Amino acid sequence: MKKTYIALLAMFSFWHGTQAQDTLKLSLQQSIDLATKQNLELKSSLLDIDKANFKIKEITGTGLPQISGGVDFRNQIQLPVFVFPDPVSGEQKPIQVGTKYSTVGQLSLNQLIFDGSYFVGLKAAKEFKELALQSHNKNERDLKVNVTKTYYLALVSSQNLALMQVNESTLENSLKETESLYKEGFVEQVDVDRIRLALNNLRVQKRKMEDGSEAGLMLLKVYLGIDPSSPIALTETIEALNERSMEPTFIGQTDAEQNRLELKLLQQQIEMNKLDLQRYKVQRYPSVRGFVNYQEQFFGNSLTFDPWFTTSLWGVSVGIPIFSSGVQSNKIKQAKASVTQSQYIFDYAKSMYKMERLKLERDYQTSKQLATSQKENFELAQKIYNIASIKLKEGVGSNLELLNANQELRAAQTAYLESVYTLMLNKLNLQIATGQNL
Repeated sequence: MKKTYIALLAMFSFWHGTQAQDTLKLSLQQSIDLATKQNLELKSSLLDIDKANFKIKEITGTGLPQISGGVDFRNQIQLPVFVFPDPVSGEQKPIQVGTKYSTVGQLSLNQLIFDGSYFVGLKAAKEFKELALQSHNKNERDLKVNVTKTYYLALVSSQNLALMQVNESTLENSLKETESLYKEGFVEQVDVDRIRLALNNLRVQKRKMEDGSEAGLMLLKVYLGIDPSSPIALTETIEALNERSMEPTFIGQTDAEQNRLELKLLQQQIEMNKLDLQRYKVQRYPSVRGFVNYQEQFFGNSLTFDPWFTTSLWGVSVGIPIFSSGVQSNKIKQAKASVTQSQYIFDYAKSMYKMERLKLERDYQTSKQLATSQKENFELAQKIYNIASIKLKEGVGSNLELLNANQELRAAQTAYLESVYTLMLNKLNLQIATGQNL
């Protein structure tokens, strides 16, 4: 029995450890989808939309009937005393007036009949909801951009590490072969030391790249809203993303920058400022409110609560602004200045975003050409290194030639990956500049 229990425990521990180490495999699109579902900052911006909906209902409610009630009970410990002249003697005599107990219950109904500020406020609340929605869209766009950039960087780092591992293995083999040639007297000690130095430098660079790659993956996990200790694997390849980056469909669109979310937010701010101006203007108009009041009252020296006396009334209240010593007119002037100012900001931003779009279109075309050229250079450097390695093995090449070829290969690898990364970023930035969906 004890052996069975131990065996079951061992099986459970193995299964649990296997489950704990399950790796989450993610493509770029899967990463974006996961982030939009789980990112806490994005969830927070969704609550702003809910708050805007509640604000609309709140303002709508102020224009609907408002009913309130209350009960007031009083125990008069000492009744008030008044002095009256005696009708017979003419002397002043104190007389207590009132009852010991009093109770008043009332219901009040108030109804807004007309107030220009109410209708402007209701429209402003709806515009505020639109502003919250646009802000959420921008937050979602920014999150997608951050996830995409981090995914790109992690993928490029991973590819760089893979190439470094290949180079490391190649240099290790070259070091062994050179050491054998040194023992046989075909090469000098300095030839061995050169390869060992190149290998050590590569290992240092590889370690730095591993640390940077791990930091990039940790940041990606934060954007995805998952546990930073959870293992993930990126399923995209540099080649596939490079090919996708070569196929844009948004180059040369006239005024495409007008689709930017930033401009939509600025336009929404202009509308909000216009409503603010309208609000101050309508505050000069009269406001009309209706009201109904119903009361039941009891007065007595004992708590019999009988009889009750009824009072009821209804009426209309009209508020008419007459003179504010320039307060209202100066508020209107400030609001007008805010509208003009926000329009200036919008026009300036529109001009700057257009310039940015045109520049990004040129940068994108340049990065496409550069990525193609760097890929060719990388393939040539790989070919040259292979030839140098074969020549060294056959005894017709030199150790120095191999090291130079290795350095050229490393430089070509780095330049190629940087060009691909730049290409992907330029396409992403161009998508942002033209308001494209990510």
